[in-house]
Amino acid sequence: MNRTSDKEKFLESLHSRINQNRERVENGELEQAYAHFEILCSILSAYEGCIGANEIKSAYPDIEWQTNTVEIPTEILRAIVEGWLEYKRTAPAKNMGQAFGLEGGGQGRSSTLKRDKTRSKSKYLCNQAVIEILDSAEDPEKRISQDAAFMIVAEKEGVSHHTVEAAYKKYAQGIREILESEGWV
Repeated sequence: MNRTSDKEKFLESLHSRINQNRERVENGELEQAYAHFEILCSILSAYEGCIGANEIKSAYPDIEWQTNTVEIPTEILRAIVEGWLEYKRTAPAKNMGQAFGLEGGGQGRSSTLKRDKTRSKSKYLCNQAVIEILDSAEDPEKRISQDAAFMIVAEKEGVSHHTVEAAYKKYAQGIREILESEGWV
């Protein structure tokens, strides 16, 4: 067999698979998310098999699918496909969040979402403390200490002084470097 016929067979198979999955979704036999994860696997496989994006589009079932598209880096698609394949391989031992590396997976480890929210909140608290310090530095008569800035932010945000101080200790150096590189301090 030559490469062109293999490519054509793969594209025909992709077209068929998409149509079958769509039909199964419409008939209530398959959840749409499941069907689309499966289709993503096939699309990425085609792309990694050196079938170009426009050729893959030609296998899409209708003009809406072919024109209503967005270009996504393969690295992003690969992470989704690998998470999906891990889920299929390990279910029910791992739930989907664990397969994608989003949930803690036991041993007291918190979820990626929770860790990211905590990190974002800490950076926010640090930024607020820096703003309080910088704002007060503009007027020598109104200058405040770091500790006073921590107390102001803690009161405004409904957290402890210690929480603001810990956030400041963790993130202030990075913020200072950014401010200095931009010529703001």
